[in-house]
Amino acid sequence: IKTEDGVVFSAFIKDLTQQKEQERQIRLRECITQAAVDSSFDPMIQIDDHGVIVSVNKAAVALFGWSREEFIGSNISMICGDGHGAHHGAYMSRYLETGQKRIIGRKRPTKARRKDGKEFDVELGVQEVHDEATGRRYFCGYIRDMTTHKMQQKKMMRHESSIKEEFFGPGSGGKKTPLSISPSSSDVGNGDASSPGGRPRRKPNRILHHANTTIS
Repeated sequence: IKTEDGVVFSAFIKDLTQQKEQERQIRLRECITQAAVDSSFDPMIQIDDHGVIVSVNKAAVALFGWSREEFIGSNISMICGDGHGAHHGAYMSRYLETGQKRIIGRKRPTKARRKDGKEFDVELGVQEVHDEATGRRYFCGYIRDMTTHKMQQKKMMRHESSIKEEFFGPGSGGKKTPLSISPSSSDVGNGDASSPGGRPRRKPNRILHHANTTIS
C-alpha cells in the first residue's frame, strides 16, 4: 500500500492449527477404517453411486487377482459374472431413480469373475452407506466364495444317489422301488426267528422298512 511516507506492506495471518488437526483426525479415521476392513476374512469392495470402486480390502485382492491400484478407480463391472457386468450401470441408475431395492440389504447367490476371466459362485451382500459430510451415497459389497460349498453339495448329492442305488437298485432315480429280498426256506419252513448266534434275526421286511425310512 502506498502512503505519503512510502510503501507499507500488510500481512494477514491465519492460524491453521485447528484445520490441520481436523485433517489429521480424518486421516486417522481413514486409516482405522481401512485397517478394520482389511482385517475382514471376507472380501469387501466399496463403490460410489456411479459404480466406481473407491475401496477394497486385502481379501478381495487375493480372491480376484487384481491389485488394489488396479481396483481403485475402475468400474465394479470388472468383477461381475454371468453377463451382469454390461447391465450393472442400468441396475444402479434404476435404483437411484426409483429407490426400489432388489439386492441391497440381503444376500443372494451370483457369479463373479476373476482377473483371468474365470467365473465362480459367490454369495453377495450389499449395504448402502450415506456420507453425511458430502451427501454422497456409497455401496459396500460383501463377497463370500462359494466354490468349496458347491463342491461339497455335489459330493453329498453323489453320495445320496449311490446310497439310493444300493438300496433301490440302479436307475431307480431315487424312487421307492426297493429290491426284493426273499427269506430263506429254512426261515419260512421252520419258523426260526433267531440267527445262528442265538440273537433275534431281523426280518427282510423290517430291513426294507428301515432303508425306506432312512432314505426318505
